Amino acid sequence: MNPTAYLQKVRRSLSFSSEHAAQIADDADHWDWLAIGLVMALQASLVVALTGYETANPSDVLDPSDAAGEKQAPVALMLRRVRSADYLNPPERLDLPVSASKGAQKLLAHRNAVMHGPTDVAPPETARHAGHTLNIIEHLLLLHPAFDSAPHTIELTHIGDHIDHIRRHLDALG
Repeated sequence: MNPTAYLQKVRRSLSFSSEHAAQIADDADHWDWLAIGLVMALQASLVVALTGYETANPSDVLDPSDAAGEKQAPVALMLRRVRSADYLNPPERLDLPVSASKGAQKLLAHRNAVMHGPTDVAPPETARHAGHTLNIIEHLLLLHPAFDSAPHTIELTHIGDHIDHIRRHLDALG
């Protein structure tokens, strides 16, 4: 699979998140939009990681409960897969503390709650979960990609810039 379309989705999602991270200090509602963009970027990053290597099976990103085999696997399932030796080998495999994986899953839960109504999540908690999610995206795409990154240097540079921008804004919030 050619990762170009998914890398573009990651870049656009991180750009969206970056814009909202810059506005959080003035309006806490931007935490919700940050979560939406980061989860979209995470999902596309997981697809790239699970389909980017030569021996990847297209079913690695599909939902096993979908009989038609057309639906993408849930983010939580793909997170488990990128941590599994059944799907990726070191250094591409995501070896991270359980707390980091749970942080990304909590950001996903926050995003899901936002999609179904207003939320009341404490910003420091959301900032921590966003940080874990950024670390996962960075690992999968920039530090240890499971795909040939050479043809995607410009896209990956933009992704790295957005990650740095979001981190700067989160750090400034305390």
